[in-house]
Amino acid sequence: MSEEEPASTEATGAESPPFDLRTVAYEELGETPQLKRDTVMELRKLINAEPDLKCPSDDAFLVKFLRARKYRVEEAFCTIRKYFRVRQVHRNIFDDLRPSQIMFNAVFHQNKLVTILDERDHLGRLVAILKLGAWKPHMCPLDELFRAGVLVGEYILLSETTQVAGVVAVVDLEDSLYRA
Repeated sequence: MSEEEPASTEATGAESPPFDLRTVAYEELGETPQLKRDTVMELRKLINAEPDLKCPSDDAFLVKFLRARKYRVEEAFCTIRKYFRVRQVHRNIFDDLRPSQIMFNAVFHQNKLVTILDERDHLGRLVAILKLGAWKPHMCPLDELFRAGVLVGEYILLSETTQVAGVVAVVDLEDSLYRA
């Protein structure tokens, strides 16, 4: 990288989308600064009213769920509850979920089972390539493939561009046992 090129601060995918993110957020999600503020406060109240629900309550965390539900607060709240319930039920997937604790090299580098492209598509969506048909048990256990997928999913959703524009996936099932 030359000195003139700024380092990307985005979680994944090339920045400089060919669109105005605020415009897309408004058109697709109805997002406005006021709606964002009001719904974050409302969602935070619902979370605080449920003492058994232990989850982050910072704006960035809550906005991910609000955007996923087009700022429908009750739906976002239900999604948060399901998110944490799944994490409790499937501890084998979610406990100690860090890059150093998954078979990152086997999934991403050696076998290229999951690839996230550097460039986004013309709509600003992140592009993922999943070569699920290439997976074989000797590469990594299936649980490890799931763990890697969850970790990547969590990481890419840190990006506001991805939260608004979305993700498109190419799923290659060649050589898999699944037949349509």
